[in-house]
Amino acid sequence: MNPTVKISEVEIENQMLEKIRITGATDHTEALEAAEEWCDENNCILVTKEFENPVRELENTSTIFFAKVAADDYD
Repeated sequence: MNPTVKISEVEIENQMLEKIRITGATDHTEALEAAEEWCDENNCILVTKEFENPVRELENTSTIFFAKVAADDYD
């Protein structure tokens, strides 16, 4: 994973799915690769390969991607 890409968990109470936030990715493809790698390392599955509402906080900054993940109970 690109060392500039950071992933953090977004906690959501009373929901089966959790979200992760991906920052520092230059595009959708890099964000997707980072999310898949993160899920492999953290025993979860990426629920969808489409990101929810990517946002750009400030002009000339990277986009923040949000992805849904779920626990992988089969490992």
